Amino acid sequence: MPYSLSEFSTYSGESVDKGDPLEAVADSPHPSLTRETGDAIFALEYTPHGGLDIYSNGLYVTTKREYGIGGVIVSKGNLTLNFARNDNQSSCERWQRIDSALEQARDDLYADVSDDRLTAESREAMASDGDDESGEQWADRKLFQLATESRISLEEIQAVPRIGWVDGPQKGADKLVERGYVVLDTSDAATQRLRDPAGDENISIAVPEAFGVGEQAESEGVWTGYHRIEDESQLNADQQRYLRFARVLAAELGIDRDVYYGEASADAWTDGRTYIVITDSAVTSRQRAVWMYDLYLMMLHEAAHDTSSRDRPSHGHHFESTFRSLVEGPGNQRSFAELVQQVVDEGFESVFEEYGVGC
Repeated sequence: MPYSLSEFSTYSGESVDKGDPLEAVADSPHPSLTRETGDAIFALEYTPHGGLDIYSNGLYVTTKREYGIGGVIVSKGNLTLNFARNDNQSSCERWQRIDSALEQARDDLYADVSDDRLTAESREAMASDGDDESGEQWADRKLFQLATESRISLEEIQAVPRIGWVDGPQKGADKLVERGYVVLDTSDAATQRLRDPAGDENISIAVPEAFGVGEQAESEGVWTGYHRIEDESQLNADQQRYLRFARVLAAELGIDRDVYYGEASADAWTDGRTYIVITDSAVTSRQRAVWMYDLYLMMLHEAAHDTSSRDRPSHGHHFESTFRSLVEGPGNQRSFAELVQQVVDEGFESVFEEYGVGC
């Protein structure tokens, strides 16, 4: 429905006056801003997902969502529209002036929005801004995402000697951040703009020299691809149950190795002599019958390794023969079946207490 710039207007004989456009955000619960220029009336609010409604001299044209704000713009005078009359032509001089004024109004609105309320779309838009060709207009705002999903400002980034880059979650990166390193996550659009300013050769944002995250994590001893959880009280109830059952299995199957819980891309690993570490992916289902058998296979798989199963373990003929004999051995199958029946009859806690396993 049209906005009217006059006190009253009609369309097809009916009143279509929606009132003063400046009142469009008067009752908005969000940060808002109103402004009037010689070309248009702006009524903007911080609702990035709502879209910005564009009116040509009071008649609706389109809703734009790329500005990171909501509200309405009503031009004073007609805009030059495309053939379908559902968008502005880029050559329209009035729209060019409106667009320029809109960028400034949007910046003024962003200035009133706290860092913790900025959406990803807004942060990306702000990261793309720059009034001095350096992209540093918002240098003190926390626009960029660390590997821990917390935020950091350009000023803070530029204050450190080196930074790291990751593209999404990476083990060890979060531990480095906790130790004071700046590791930036480029899966976040705003942070990607910091590393690659949209291919704009006119914007060159100075950032420190980069270090290799994996190499730094390994040198710090926080991640080598395999991480054993030392404090088992951190495990949730399911993880503690898996670990305790795996320890019972080790005792029943005659596997003379300590059993721990850890984090890795692998389902489990062992040094081939003294320990086995299982991870979340060792089990494929939360159904009791399924995960107990998963752990039976996993424990025997690692027991079949007589050397380290980290990195690139050998799964050749000797390993396959050993593993198959362990899984199909009647003694192991019988021990597993009896243990499962005991759990069914007595419950996990009773069995765990009997075997003296804990976390």
